Amino acid sequence: MRLVIRGFLSKAGHRVTLAATGAEACAALGRSCFDLAIIDLLMPDMDGDEVVRRLRHGRSAQAGLPVLMLTAAIDPDSSDRVEACGADMRLHKPFRRDDLLGAIGRLTAGR
Repeated sequence: MRLVIRGFLSKAGHRVTLAATGAEACAALGRSCFDLAIIDLLMPDMDGDEVVRRLRHGRSAQAGLPVLMLTAAIDPDSSDRVEACGADMRLHKPFRRDDLLGAIGRLTAGR
């Protein structure tokens, strides 16, 4: 999924940094500035909601970074987790390229 998203975003002119795990995502968010984070709810070693919690409650300049949470889960528990962690928007998998680009546009408008 990361490679597909990178392809979509690269073709649309975005620069993309990939992370395979929650720990890699936290490390990348700690060392670089981004316009947006796209995070999967379920990842190896640390779920996406924990990554977002750490981002939101950290002392980083990135704490207010817009976050788009991706999830294949449609159960109420996953919806609650996405909302509780502070993600700005949720996009259900599978999604269309245009849905992804539209969500990114809405989250980054005016930045």
